[in-house]
Amino acid sequence: MKLQNLGHIAQVQCSEVWCRMTPGFFQEYESIKNDKHRRLLLCIMNLNKYRACDFLLCYHDRHDNKIIVFSDIVPTSFDLPDANILIQISSHGGSRRQEAQRLGRIL
Repeated sequence: MKLQNLGHIAQVQCSEVWCRMTPGFFQEYESIKNDKHRRLLLCIMNLNKYRACDFLLCYHDRHDNKIIVFSDIVPTSFDLPDANILIQISSHGGSRRQEAQRLGRIL
């Protein structure tokens, strides 16, 4: 907080949005407990996640925000030249530590 107040790092507001699977996807997901790869693919292709992302893109575009969308993999040095909104699409979440490291790279 002190570094933010002194202007050394950007002030950030983080929000997490969980997207339930559609009933058909969830039924398939539950039926294939032994195939981790296929379960991950269903998480990645969750239609509700794309709908939520589309809603956020439209919302921020209407407010003239500059947006970057990326997956849960971020290069070690990630430059945000003019963006003021960053949307991360994750397939499987991650640990709090991983999220903190990603956020640190972005700041």
